[in-house]
Amino acid sequence: MIPEWVGWLALGSLVVAFSALAWWLLWSPLPSAPPPRYGPKARRTRYVVAWLVLLSGVLFSAGARWDELWHRAYGGFGDDFLWPPHMLIYGGLALNAGFAGWGLARTLRGRGGLRERFRAEPLLGLLGLIAAYQMASIPSDLIWHVIIGPDITAWSLPHVLLAVTTTGVWIAGAGLALSSSAAPRWRLTFWPGRRSLLVVGLAAIALLALLQIGVTEWEWPDGDTAAILQRPAWSYAVVVLAAGVVLAHTAVFATRWPGAATLTALLAVAGQVVTIVIDRATLGSGPMLSSYLLVLPPAIALDVLYAMSIIRRARPASRVFGALLYALVFLIGVGAMQLDRALPPLQPGLTISVVIIGVLTAVALGPALSRFATWLSVRQAA
Repeated sequence: MIPEWVGWLALGSLVVAFSALAWWLLWSPLPSAPPPRYGPKARRTRYVVAWLVLLSGVLFSAGARWDELWHRAYGGFGDDFLWPPHMLIYGGLALNAGFAGWGLARTLRGRGGLRERFRAEPLLGLLGLIAAYQMASIPSDLIWHVIIGPDITAWSLPHVLLAVTTTGVWIAGAGLALSSSAAPRWRLTFWPGRRSLLVVGLAAIALLALLQIGVTEWEWPDGDTAAILQRPAWSYAVVVLAAGVVLAHTAVFATRWPGAATLTALLAVAGQVVTIVIDRATLGSGPMLSSYLLVLPPAIALDVLYAMSIIRRARPASRVFGALLYALVFLIGVGAMQLDRALPPLQPGLTISVVIIGVLTAVALGPALSRFATWLSVRQAA
């Protein structure tokens, strides 16, 4: 039997190789880095690529949920590597690579070496690199199962890497959408514009992916609870909080529209409801809606906080305060669902752990992602 460390080494080597390539192309020292291009042609290309990224994201998300349904219906990993759900997932990844290649071919023409041309279109370059990594890693899931065995857990290394990289693709797509026009200003409106709605759609798909990978084994147990029992009891709530706070802050600060976090959460809820209906019609059982309902109230609270700043014509509230508010409302929701027995049970001591770790997670991730999203909307826009 092949040792498990061989699987970690194979996947880790691929990650390190592409990380080194990304550093060299996009961040290694250059005598003079060219400024990003903001001409009409470049903007139009970015906008088109962003919509195509959303299309591939919808295909990927549908394939991932179909894949889980088939695994539960037909059993474990075996001769199913090229079964229809996987083909839909890989089709979405291939579309990402094709769109990124098309965008790079159109916009990276010009003088200078390869690094200079990449840095003239950094988001397209980053999208292309992530898409290339994903295509190179397609066999990794099969190799992992050959080495490790069945290992159907959602938290297996290939699944986690795929969730992280696809989220990176969708965030890069959001940046491409925003960089195709002038930087948005904070505003209170019912119609934020097509670009902002595109960003919200990408954030919602990312939230669906992160929650599916993060909590499906709690919310749709199949009788084998060994993997869950090996995890800290506080991990369910903290994983949901981390996914929610990341996408809520990304949506609000990228679009600068109070309402973006709520709409992101509502779209994720709608996607999960459709999944539940299909799964229960097919198998007679399906996942819960708990984690998706948990991220909705704090998203509303975050939007209200920044909407009040606009109404008062004051500076937006502190990023740390926004993250703390998100965590507070989220933890109140966890307590309410505990009373309703809609969540995995927590003992009093573990509840304290959830509160402490949850607050620290929100304060660490919320401000960091809000700054990153501000960079996407302001620094990358014309």
